[in-house]
Amino acid sequence: MTEKEFLNRAEEIKSQTVGREPLLSRIQRRRKKQRRELVLIIAVFTVLLGGWLWRSIVYARTPDYALKQISDALESKDGEKFDRYVKLDAITMVAFDDLTTTLFQYDHSLTPSTHKKFLDFYQHIKPQLAQGTAETIRRFVSTGEWSLPTGADLLKGRQLGIDYDRFLERSQLRNTELLSLESVSVNSSKTDEAVGKIKIRDKYTGTEFTMDILLERQSDGRWCVIALENYRDYLSAVTDKQVSDISAYIEATQPVVDEYNSRFISQRERFRSIVRQGRPMSDIQIQQMKQLVLGETVPDLKARQEKLNSFDIRAGSQYLSSLRRQSTDLTIAAWVHLIAGLEKEDYTELNLAETLHKQMLEVDLRIEDVINHNTVSQEMPEVP
Repeated sequence: MTEKEFLNRAEEIKSQTVGREPLLSRIQRRRKKQRRELVLIIAVFTVLLGGWLWRSIVYARTPDYALKQISDALESKDGEKFDRYVKLDAITMVAFDDLTTTLFQYDHSLTPSTHKKFLDFYQHIKPQLAQGTAETIRRFVSTGEWSLPTGADLLKGRQLGIDYDRFLERSQLRNTELLSLESVSVNSSKTDEAVGKIKIRDKYTGTEFTMDILLERQSDGRWCVIALENYRDYLSAVTDKQVSDISAYIEATQPVVDEYNSRFISQRERFRSIVRQGRPMSDIQIQQMKQLVLGETVPDLKARQEKLNSFDIRAGSQYLSSLRRQSTDLTIAAWVHLIAGLEKEDYTELNLAETLHKQMLEVDLRIEDVINHNTVSQEMPEVP
């Protein structure tokens, strides 16, 4: 490199370094930036940790959290979580008394002594009904479906002297939907108690109601629902509307029911007359029976149901209306399978016809209970 080239290179380097920040300053500035970033990371982590601690330690020990968990359990069909925050067995025992108080409220045919007799009977079967209802609710939470007791369960059918389906209907459990959580407040004098207000609605009548639910703090800090404070008031509000609607529906449809009942009575007598001609039944008897059942009875059942469906069904009478449809469908199915079984000499068809007939009789008894406001059989059995 010549002297001239060396001088030019030196001048170039000098020009590049003019105005450049000293190395020490750059290092100090970089360290300050790193410290700020570290402080920001620590702050974010502290906020996240604080939020987690607040949710897991503080919020998780509030009644608001318990109600949120109950709502989540219902949505996700989590029976175990639901049981953790709802003391069903305690609730059903208390709610049972509220329900039985309203059961006979509209049955004016009962004498005071009979009224007391029925109330005493219900108290006698209270443990079985309360526990059975708690289990029914648990099945609903886990499956999303209301299923009646089966097998050897005491609540199946009318083994306890009542129709459990009718009892469950009167509880309004199957017809009630949750609308919203209104508020939650801890008792100022009893800090281990809180009251949550939830808005609910009866799906049949559209009646909206604010239910007060009592929560209690447990030894581990979580809150549990232990009672429905104004359940009896809700039952009265809904039942008033239902009874009024059912009475209007019965009165409006009575002419149709009476008209077809007279036809069915006549057809029943003719059916019995055919059967009395001889056993085992001949081909002629079977054809006569087929002509009567499929030519008259089944068409009349369908025609009656069509007329019943044409009525303006008030909200509170939907349960009775649905029972009548069930009865019609079961009756038609039983007749059809009976005729098929006789024609084919098929015992499977005959057994199915018998099963459907028994189911129809159960529904018809339920219809009679609704119309007459019956809540318990006149002949009450001994409780096992």
